[in-house]
Amino acid sequence: MDFLPWLISALVSALLTFSDLDRTFYIPKSSVEKRINIYLWFSGFILLNSGLAMCFYAGVKDISSLQNMPAWLVGMGSGVSYLALVRSKFTTIKINESEIPFGIDLFYESVKGIVYENINNLAKEARREEIIAKVDDEKETLEKLNEAARVNIYSDALLSAKEKQEKMDWLNSLDKNEKGEREKRILLVTYLLTNQTESL
Repeated sequence: MDFLPWLISALVSALLTFSDLDRTFYIPKSSVEKRINIYLWFSGFILLNSGLAMCFYAGVKDISSLQNMPAWLVGMGSGVSYLALVRSKFTTIKINESEIPFGIDLFYESVKGIVYENINNLAKEARREEIIAKVDDEKETLEKLNEAARVNIYSDALLSAKEKQEKMDWLNSLDKNEKGEREKRILLVTYLLTNQTESL
């Protein structure tokens, strides 16, 4: 039995799942215990998707139209196709004039929602502790934080010129805003740690 296509299917699904998790959540570095718990949730969800992708491969590998294709390619395709399948809606059920989508995605999104909510709660708590600790650090003056934010914007190779300008506009509006110094420090620290700009 050739395990390579099974492994490829699992790895493709794992990589795509991890990519989605990593894009969605900022994991604070300061809280080791919470990071371990977060990565346990990460690992569980990734393993679940990898296992289901392998089950999907088992179901499609003997389809006659796929027999002439390299097994590794079928494995790769099943890893991608599985994730597309679990997000698809097969039909809608009409209840009290409301149409409710029904399909595998209904169950998948329910499980995903539980996983994401638990990760988010852990990440929020750790992020809050990290932000407050940095805000309370007297060495981190408002001027230093402002300067660090500007350097962060200028040096971000992934931002387009338009996105850089939008972040600079946000930073300049924060300078002129009448918010208290502590609140400005919170906003600047949040941006530096998470790359997210909060509306003023």
